[in-house]
Order: sequence, then structure tokens, then C-alpha cells
Amino acid sequence: MRRDGRADPAAEAVERAVAKLAAQGVGTQALDSLRAQLGEIVREDLRRVESGGMSGGPRTIQVEGSDD
Repeated sequence: MRRDGRADPAAEAVERAVAKLAAQGVGTQALDSLRAQLGEIVREDLRRVESGGMSGGPRTIQVEGSDD
């Protein structure tokens, strides 16, 4: 939820992705790591888009953790 009370589309997108992986049996430690990394990436990209400076190449996400 944003400070202005509206839903946060970035957080919702991250939670949808994490829910899909959880349904496929991905462990909670890996999901927590992924959630944190995706959340930061999405927030950073939104800041760039809002400032008009979106550029750069593809991103790599390293997920660490064991299957629970």
C-alpha cells in the first residue's frame, strides 16, 4: 500500500510472482530472497520511469536458499 492509500502495483506484481512459485513448491527461504530482490528492482525501475530515465540492459537475479 502506498502512503496515499492506493494499492502499490509493484508490490502486487511481486506477490503474484512469489505466489506462483510457491504453488510450484519453491522453498520459503528462496521465496523470501526473491521477494526482497524483486521488490527492490521494481521500485528502482518505477523511480527511473517516473523520472524519465529508464535505460539499461536485462537484470539478473540470484536466488539463494534451500528448498524447505
